[in-house]
Amino acid sequence: MSVAVSRRHLFAASLALAGCATAGPYFGRTLPPRSRRLVHSNGEEPGTLDPAQSVGANSEIIMGMLLESLTALNPVTLEPASGLATHYEVDSRGTRYTFYLRGHSKPRGTRLPNRDSLPAEISRGRKARPDRIPAVWSDKSLITAQDFVFSWRRFADPATAAPMAFYLAPLLTPDAKDPSALAVRAIDDFTFQFDLASPTPSFLKLLWQPFLAAVHRPCIEAARRSGRASQWTEPPHYVSSGPFVLREWKPYHRIALAKNVYYWEADSVDIEELIFLPVANGTTNVNLYRVGAVHSMDPRLIPPTLVPALAQKKDFGTASALRTFWFLLNVRTPPLDRLPVRYALNLATDKNAIARFLGGGQLPANGIVPPMRGYLPLRELRVPVNGHEIDVLAFDPRAAREILRAEGISRLHLSMTFPALPNIKDITVILKEQWREYAGVRLDLSEQGPAEWGQDMIEKRYRHLTQDSWTARCADPVDYLSLFGPPEHYSTWIDSGFDREFADANAILNPTQRMKALAACEAKLMKAMPVIPIYHDVWTYLEAPYLRGLTPNLFAAPQFKYAWIDTNWKPERS
Repeated sequence: MSVAVSRRHLFAASLALAGCATAGPYFGRTLPPRSRRLVHSNGEEPGTLDPAQSVGANSEIIMGMLLESLTALNPVTLEPASGLATHYEVDSRGTRYTFYLRGHSKPRGTRLPNRDSLPAEISRGRKARPDRIPAVWSDKSLITAQDFVFSWRRFADPATAAPMAFYLAPLLTPDAKDPSALAVRAIDDFTFQFDLASPTPSFLKLLWQPFLAAVHRPCIEAARRSGRASQWTEPPHYVSSGPFVLREWKPYHRIALAKNVYYWEADSVDIEELIFLPVANGTTNVNLYRVGAVHSMDPRLIPPTLVPALAQKKDFGTASALRTFWFLLNVRTPPLDRLPVRYALNLATDKNAIARFLGGGQLPANGIVPPMRGYLPLRELRVPVNGHEIDVLAFDPRAAREILRAEGISRLHLSMTFPALPNIKDITVILKEQWREYAGVRLDLSEQGPAEWGQDMIEKRYRHLTQDSWTARCADPVDYLSLFGPPEHYSTWIDSGFDREFADANAILNPTQRMKALAACEAKLMKAMPVIPIYHDVWTYLEAPYLRGLTPNLFAAPQFKYAWIDTNWKPERS
């Protein structure tokens, strides 16, 4: 059945927000559907469903339902859970990992938790499938360790040009001239092994990511032989290992997934059809939810101006997020090549005011790493500037103006680019007014299409500054700090001292000492200030009250395989 958004839907939606503050306790429709079809508003149209080419959350969420990794994300603890692997071992040096895939007759080491450890709301009393039964692709062929060897080497191959390939930087590469020659091997059909160049405790937490999932080699090679290398990502050619298969992809209209009956844990999947709508406009998304056209949505989409009214509704929710919003400075372009000028811009930024505008509980940011367990965030950073000791992380307009005067700058004219994505323009306009009022800085804003903006940022083509944000792929500070170190060096700022200290800190096995050393790296980064952090985000979303099992998480990565629709749900009587 089609879920195309009709003009009638949009017309009704345009009227829906008017009664938002005065209608009943729920904002959206409360009558559960009879079918097991879930419609999710996913933001931007995904550029690809190839995990090696992906860089955006909107495509990764879909791929995470199509492809399974070695591990899965436990929806409650967010720790590694069983995926295509059931057990793993780590050697005494912390550098060799051995994973035992489903079907292995005698797996060893640590057993990854399965659905038996989940709360009843999610597990619904269904028992985990025995580890000894092999997992298969949606074409019924066996999933083996060789699939992971092929997929990881393809991901690291320079010819693939994978934007996220830096995540495999910790792996040992015996041949320095060939980055795809990773130290990965298939011991047998169900034993996958890899070596790290040095201990990297965070790497295990990363393995649930879709870009590290196995991909189906025969269909990729068949597409290459046909002369259309991307054909394998289209229905009906896409071969899945995850809970769903790709049934339909109509660009800028919808992506439809169907339950994968050959998935190793198909008994866990209650949703028969999963629809993703590529609607980026925040108000449109809220309206579509109001009239029942969608059941859930990406938590980056709700406009800040609607949050106060929606927060009164029972189907509105907030959740902690591992996402930081910032402005990236080109430290090679005058006058931003002068450190005091960068300090002045940060001192002229009222981050509390921006957080209040957003209204969802966002936290003003002093650094790039959001609050996380065991990590001590930056509170202040006092450094000598023009003969005075200043907390350069504070909001201090007077100090900002004094610094610019001391630098001989009476008029500062800067340009900033930002992507045409939900809610970002409002924040850039606020920043523009703050810098004008507090430091006399003129800021020209230039909006770009997301693809053009992303390419300009990767190639460092922005003149003065650009907007960016980062959502962690694992709950570890290294996921943020690695952006500014090798091999990524995504900023124009490069410091060999930072690179060495970061590598040493990340290799520390003692968790407490490691976090302390990583915090020192963040302080060093902020002392150089190639980035102006603005806020640590909070997820805000609307979700149908009859939708169960879809536990929000820090990564905004919904685990639809555990979702189910309670067809007997009824609103509580007031």
